[in-house]
Amino acid sequence: MADEDIRKLTQAIEDYGKWVKDASKTTSYPRALMDFLVFAINSEMAWKDMFTVDTLEAFRSHSRFTVAPRALISLSDYLFSQNRIDQPLEIPAPRVFKQVVQLPDLYEQYLLFYKQTSRVSDNHLKSVRSLLARFHEYLQNQNIEISALRIEHLDAFLGRMKLATNTKSVYRSQLRGFLKYLYYERKIIKRDLADLLVAPPPSLPGPNPQNS
Repeated sequence: MADEDIRKLTQAIEDYGKWVKDASKTTSYPRALMDFLVFAINSEMAWKDMFTVDTLEAFRSHSRFTVAPRALISLSDYLFSQNRIDQPLEIPAPRVFKQVVQLPDLYEQYLLFYKQTSRVSDNHLKSVRSLLARFHEYLQNQNIEISALRIEHLDAFLGRMKLATNTKSVYRSQLRGFLKYLYYERKIIKRDLADLLVAPPPSLPGPNPQNS
């Protein structure tokens, strides 16, 4: 690990802490990130290797802090938003969802409601569960309460996933069902966000020079 990489990571953690404070977020994970700095130095880790899934898993095993993975993911989200890394950290779906994920009660109750009121296959229900697990993790990492959910949060969540257009359309449909449940059945959010969760409008063609 070069001195430049040490300075780069140190500065990144310092800038992230200031950003969290200015944004009045819940926590900047100071102790966990200092632990990561020590971990990176002892591992002689280069900057390009710091924000990878393998590093996340290694740091999770190393650190005594239970918030260690969340801290590193949150730091990577900030650095990505500042164009300081190419992509944010995200645990690939196969590693997270190879077994049935037990979600908080609100999500489990929605899945039961959805199963009882819709004629869907078990595979479809598993797909919805997987998406909701990713969504729940995203809200946790961003310190967003579900009662404070806004359309900007949903757009940001979908925007961070590199997916085919058809897949994003499926995900939007699945999220719309959950949003309607939150609004109509549970009265948890203050407005129905489902109707706002639509695909971006197609770009309009430019003027035809021959018709000018």
